[in-house]
Amino acid sequence: ANTAANTATTTAAATTLSPVAEAEAQENSRLQSYLNQYESKCTDNGELSNWMDRISSALKYGKLNEKIQVRIEFASYNTRRLELENEIADRIEELDDLIPQQQPYTKCSLFYQKQRRNLRKAKNLSNERKAIKLKENSVECVDDYDYDFDYP
Repeated sequence: ANTAANTATTTAAATTLSPVAEAEAQENSRLQSYLNQYESKCTDNGELSNWMDRISSALKYGKLNEKIQVRIEFASYNTRRLELENEIADRIEELDDLIPQQQPYTKCSLFYQKQRRNLRKAKNLSNERKAIKLKENSVECVDDYDYDFDYP
């Protein structure tokens, strides 16, 4: 009976990871989940593609502290990326509501259509460029025509 108990203890001890090995396994799992989730979505986004390369490299060759650093930096980048993409989608939705309210081919109609086109293209830009495009394409049209003088 003692031999069976010793074998169970030895087997259990052999499968228990050291705290460092356990932390490394967790980081590997987190980084791999990022690759699984985003690798197919980065074909048109150079910045996201670069992040996938960094994650892949850290996963293959990085030490634990490098893996943690890459994970934290990517999480920050990705949170901002998703925020910007949501803000862009919200602005496009606003433009989709604004455009039909404009007279066709007027200054403001064309202005808002151009903003919508620019924002649709912005999704694949870097976070910095997304923020710039969002700001540039979130201004209201100023119709400088004075309607009060239409009447004699």
